[in-house]
Amino acid sequence: MFLKAGHVADQKRVSFDIATDSPAEPIRTLVVTARFVPEREIQDTPGQATTVRLGQAASRTYRLIGRRKAGEGRKAPTEVVAHELLQVEPLTPAEEVEGSDGIIESSRTVVVKLPTRAKLGPNRESITLRWPDGLAQIQDVRWTVEPTIRLLPPTLVLKAREGITEARVEVRSEDRPFRVLQVSGSLLAGEGPTAPQAAPVHSLRIPLETRRLMPGVSPEIEVVTDDPDQPRLKLGVLVLPPDKEELP
Repeated sequence: MFLKAGHVADQKRVSFDIATDSPAEPIRTLVVTARFVPEREIQDTPGQATTVRLGQAASRTYRLIGRRKAGEGRKAPTEVVAHELLQVEPLTPAEEVEGSDGIIESSRTVVVKLPTRAKLGPNRESITLRWPDGLAQIQDVRWTVEPTIRLLPPTLVLKAREGITEARVEVRSEDRPFRVLQVSGSLLAGEGPTAPQAAPVHSLRIPLETRRLMPGVSPEIEVVTDDPDQPRLKLGVLVLPPDKEELP
């Protein structure tokens, strides 16, 4: 086993042709297989979630590893700097273990706090690992923010020229009661429904005038709540063209 500069591990196989004075075997081939281990490595904690609910506190934990042997290689990094919205807790003291192969593994643990006000969907920030000799390595931190309040269905499928129809939509929260203050949009036939009593689930009946629909145009319906993290929800509308017999 050999140390490899950098942070990528791999395996190498090398063959050598050795000339001999043996008439029976003038050339002997020697094959050597070596496994290279990285001198520095960042390990994600197994099983930790990569998705976070909007507005909830969360963190990611990483194990920072440095390896050395016979004076070659590195110890674990001594500093971690957070970028943009992330926060980093102080590093744990370094722990060192020497394996049977003579490689000394030095490791620290770092906890990276994720921002509670991150945008919905995939997020990516980064941290920088630093060593005393000036070496620096950037590590991406990725996570996905999921909404606490959802619309079911998230999109209505409507056909143009149907006239007035009623869409049934459920507004559901994962962990908290809330109120529906307003439902608005260009397709509403009259006043939109509200839910003045706080509850984790609301069933809404939304009257729609589908004759206002135009194929190729996808209007939205807005649901306004009193939730501080998700005050406005967008209900999509997919417009299907009318049947041939419905055309003028």
